[in-house]
Amino acid sequence: MCTLRRRSPRGWPSGPLTQSAKLRHRPPQEPDATARLCSLFEGAGFRDVQTTTEAHRFVLPSFEAFFGPFKRGGGSSGQAKLTLPEAERRAVREEVKRNLGDTGGPMGIDVELRFARGRR
Repeated sequence: MCTLRRRSPRGWPSGPLTQSAKLRHRPPQEPDATARLCSLFEGAGFRDVQTTTEAHRFVLPSFEAFFGPFKRGGGSSGQAKLTLPEAERRAVREEVKRNLGDTGGPMGIDVELRFARGRR
């Protein structure tokens, strides 16, 4: 099983691609993401803001199940991919497949979810 960790040094995008010209992997989330989340809630009028982080694992049956939505233009990453010439699309697909360490089987994707709550 291939495992991808969002909190790894390589980082994890909301998808495997970014909208940059070369469609490289996104950097890891900013270290102060919790502070930013609190700030957003406080800016919206909440007080006594608390946050929590939970780990979750998504399991997909294959690389194709993972990459298919991007291949079809899903999300901003998929839309950016569709603007590339066909040869570059294939190169991006192969690079992502290689970087994920695809073994031809199921893929485990570990993510961290941040939640916030507060009072109005």
